[in-house]
Amino acid sequence: MSDVLVRVGFTAVLAIDQFASQRVALGEPYPEIDIHLLDSSKGLHDFRIEKRLPHLHPTVLDPAIEETRRQIEYFWTMLAFVRDTVIVPTGQTFYEVNGRDTEYNRIRPKSSGTLVGLASTEWFDMHRDEFHSAFNLERLKRLSFALGIPEPVGRYVALYALLLSEAKDSQSRLDEILMKLEPTLERTRSPKNGHFETIFTRLRNELAHVRPRASFFETHREIELQLPRFTWMVKTVLRANARDA
Repeated sequence: MSDVLVRVGFTAVLAIDQFASQRVALGEPYPEIDIHLLDSSKGLHDFRIEKRLPHLHPTVLDPAIEETRRQIEYFWTMLAFVRDTVIVPTGQTFYEVNGRDTEYNRIRPKSSGTLVGLASTEWFDMHRDEFHSAFNLERLKRLSFALGIPEPVGRYVALYALLLSEAKDSQSRLDEILMKLEPTLERTRSPKNGHFETIFTRLRNELAHVRPRASFFETHREIELQLPRFTWMVKTVLRANARDA
């Protein structure tokens, strides 16, 4: 599957304890981070994290940048403690594609419309073979049911349950499936067993289990943000597995 290499960047000032330009690879839960010293007189650095995304539509790019922001904030917090220094973020976020930087300053509209697609009169003729293919009807019914749930958290839970069925009821296998689609997905340690889990499994477990550090409201906010991205991933997996064996 083709994807887009995106390098998400954040700038911060380390006025005293500066770093030479380098790539830092500490191992999970940290991603590999490229540090660039931009201006030693000011202590200005930028920090870049690579993400491989299926495309750059806001439904994928927005949650990916939010995920990366959380990763860099965790890294900065630990770096400031270990080095006993002060890190001052500038608030600047950008993303690099094919060597070109674009400032990220997404302003979410207060109201949004729905794009309506109008199929041509030839559409059914073009897709006739698919209508006669031997699809697994149970999979298709479950996907249709999940996508029809209007409430975001309920839809997320239904989609996760559907994907969990595809993974033989194994969260680790489900995460492996997701990592094949996006190998740079954020993974963090589960407070229950210490195993690494993707952001999507973490959100599901924050809903299903008591996690002292999890915020009910933050979990729901994250789910709403990540839902379009997760929906695309579930659809991609289901389309690949939709036919009867």
